[in-house]
This record gives sequence, structure tokens and C-alpha cells, in this order.
Amino acid sequence: PRRVSERFVMLSCGQFQQEGSSTPRAAAPIRSHSPCPTPSMPLAGVTTGPMPPRGRCFLVTLLVLATALGARASIAAPVITNVEPGNQQVTLSYQRIPTSVPPVRQMSIACTDTRITPDPQNAEQQVSVLPNATSVTITGLTNGIYYTCTLKARAWTSNSLFAPVTQSPTSESSPAFMPTASAKAPPKTSPSLPPRSL
Repeated sequence: PRRVSERFVMLSCGQFQQEGSSTPRAAAPIRSHSPCPTPSMPLAGVTTGPMPPRGRCFLVTLLVLATALGARASIAAPVITNVEPGNQQVTLSYQRIPTSVPPVRQMSIACTDTRITPDPQNAEQQVSVLPNATSVTITGLTNGIYYTCTLKARAWTSNSLFAPVTQSPTSESSPAFMPTASAKAPPKTSPSLPPRSL
């Protein structure tokens, strides 16, 4: 006798039909321990069935990631309000950044040498700040050179290396300033104590 190979066409998830036949044949059921929902996956011209577990979980994962990314609040660009040059440093004051989620934990400072030179003395630092801070100091500048600086706020939820970082847009450049050896560093102010009650 001649052996005839049968060809099957998948109609939907869990159903197959022999080519040339109108009777669908059910495939063996697939066990799934996935907690994902069971939406329908439409197929053109055939009866729809449940979506495979891997496909359901993949779609749910994409939805969760999209929701999480959309929930991350944006941070406004810092606004520089004052510049106090010192000896090889400068303190930049800025408007208090509104409370954000996650909170601001760091300021990225970039100071640019304004001279036209093949060897500019630029400087960049990332300085830890409190969420309600309004000033930050960068060191390592070269005295006698005019600089302009910009700020960028950085925020994250935890100290984990895998915690996503949210960055603000870059601020407008500060007015040009020149650090000098004769300039005094801004004094460190201690927090005021409440009046003592008698």
C-alpha cells in the first residue's frame, strides 16, 4: 500500500485541520500555570481561540513596563539665579526644584572655558544634593579663566545599580565668571536652631 502523508493547517491555538478537510481536529491541551489573563487572538477567516501563555505574558509585561515608564514624573530644568566664584571653584544658586518622584539626589554640573583655545579647561562634576537644596559648588576650576556653567538634575528611587535614573533638561548657561585666588570661598552656613523655650 502507498503511504499518504497528511498535512495539517493550524486554525487557531489548540485546533488543527487536515488540508482539504472541513473537520477541525483538536490538539492535545497545553497546561499552563501562568496567572496571565486569557484575551482572544483574532485570526482572519477562522474561529478564534485562547492566546498561547507565552504570548499573553509578553503582552502583559509590555503593558506593565509602559505604565511604569509613563508614571515616572519629569523634572523641570534648574534655573540658575546667582553665581559666586571662589578660589578654583564656583557656587551656583538655583531655584528650588519642585518635589518630584523619584526625588532629586544629584546635580550634574558642566563648566565651559569661554576662550577659543585648542586646550580648553572645561570641568564637569556630579555632586550629591538634598531634594530641597538650592545651591551647589563645583571645584577644580582654573583661576583667571572666564567660565559659564549649566546644571542638570538627576533623580532615582534607590541606591541600586539597576535603579533607573531620571534626568532634567539642561539649564540655561550661567553668566560668565572668573575664579581667582583672592576670591573667598562662600561661607558654610549651618542650619538655624529653633529658639529655646524658657
